[in-house]
Amino acid sequence: MVLKLTLNCGSTENCIELANFILEYRGVNASLIKYEVKNNCLEVLIYGTAAEKSNAKVAILKAFREWRRITSWKKEGGEVEVKYLVKIIGKPFITEALVEVLNIDGIKAEVRDGRLKCNAGWNIIYSIASKLASALEELAHIYPKASRSAKALITSYAVLANVSVNEALNYLRETGAISVSGHRVLVKKEWRCLLRELLERK
Repeated sequence: MVLKLTLNCGSTENCIELANFILEYRGVNASLIKYEVKNNCLEVLIYGTAAEKSNAKVAILKAFREWRRITSWKKEGGEVEVKYLVKIIGKPFITEALVEVLNIDGIKAEVRDGRLKCNAGWNIIYSIASKLASALEELAHIYPKASRSAKALITSYAVLANVSVNEALNYLRETGAISVSGHRVLVKKEWRCLLRELLERK
């Protein structure tokens, strides 16, 4: 017997987004699932043994709750799991860098238990996290073995100073903020304090 779940998602576009979210969610066996969008709802059909259907139902409902939290956060702010923010952007960034950039921009933010808590709107968070992710991707091609603190400093500085990663690297080398040895990049002292000092000089 097939198990059916009906999930209210508000619009066809949202339902398709939810379906993709569910299919990629941890613990969901996509091979057991078929879905259809009807009347702004997502109808999910679950196949398999009783145990498989039970496990899939639990995972799907968990994914649905998480999707609703993310959707709500996009509209109203609040909190979201960092790993889902990374998933939405499509590439990683240094979490501590995101928090520091937001705080320097006057936006109260913190990460606790893997969740970003912030009073900024979705567009601001997405924009900054995307810039940090792009900067990190660029930096990884140049110095793949840079320390985490170096990655945080360089990407944060590039975003806040609105310069390229190469420009950030050159400036940080000139000021003695970082030392470069082969493919390794190290920060001379605590990167957050250093970042603020460097920005004050501008």
